[in-house]
Amino acid sequence: VLLPSDSRQVFVADVSSGFYSFVTNSNTDPRRSGDVDANFTVADWMDLRAVLSDMDVDTSFQALEIGASDGLILLATKNIIVKSPDHGVSWQKLSILPSEEQDLVTAVAIDPQNSNNLYYGTGLTFARSTDGGVTWSNIKLPTKRAVSEILIDYRHPNNIYLGVNSGPGTGLIFK
Repeated sequence: VLLPSDSRQVFVADVSSGFYSFVTNSNTDPRRSGDVDANFTVADWMDLRAVLSDMDVDTSFQALEIGASDGLILLATKNIIVKSPDHGVSWQKLSILPSEEQDLVTAVAIDPQNSNNLYYGTGLTFARSTDGGVTWSNIKLPTKRAVSEILIDYRHPNNIYLGVNSGPGTGLIFK
């Protein structure tokens, strides 16, 4: 995921325990084909797992989102969400709604115009916060299927699209 305010800064999280940040080479011209390989030369990989280790965050990363308005980062790991207001330098663990089952947080989203509006989805829950993740409210879904993706319309952030799993190779979208 690229940092919207500086597309040279990249964040990478995978389900096998890696979470990294790096800055790509900015001294190349992407319009010249000879410079393409140099654009992806990375010297400063930063392993962000060390920053998160004192919060007892599981390293099975499920979802990563960066806000368009201010670069707020949300990272979901199993049943924990952490946020960084400063491009990954510091992190805060968010309290999420309790679940009868230990549902995996499968998707997170940030309102592109107001980073206080946060969303997450699990197998049983679609939740919204209007105060930056301090409190959450449960939003009833028209299905019992697991949320797999949350997309917010950039120009009309009240339009929220949910992708849900409906079986192998298939899915449904709700607005």
